[in-house]
Amino acid sequence: MKIILAALLLLSGNIVFAQDKSKGETKEIDTTVFQNAEIEATVDASQWIDHLRNNLQHPIEKAAKKGMKAGTYAVQVKFLVEKDGSINDVQALNDPGYGLAKAAIKVIRTGPKWTPGSISGKIVRSYHTQPITFVIQEM
Repeated sequence: MKIILAALLLLSGNIVFAQDKSKGETKEIDTTVFQNAEIEATVDASQWIDHLRNNLQHPIEKAAKKGMKAGTYAVQVKFLVEKDGSINDVQALNDPGYGLAKAAIKVIRTGPKWTPGSISGKIVRSYHTQPITFVIQEM
């Protein structure tokens, strides 16, 4: 019972305490995640466009060859932007099929670092939703 209670106590908090072995002090590590930041996370536009151009052409061609109808398809991808600009917890919120959701997830995971969001001037971990648009042309 003590083990279960200890595990529940460790899992229930948003703040994790870590001990600095060099000084014997305890410091707080903020693990709070915000659904919305006052100032949203961003990415450098030119790096982002280059990354999309270099990584989405193959999935678009593959979807067209598999028979996906010509049109414009958007995949909404939700992900966590960490305080250091790295990306975690990437998930597609919709899937038009033909591997496009998988391609959208991959392009987010492998993209450039983001500038994290902030609240009251403090950098925070926050979720961001980014549409990835695919234009399928007739083959």
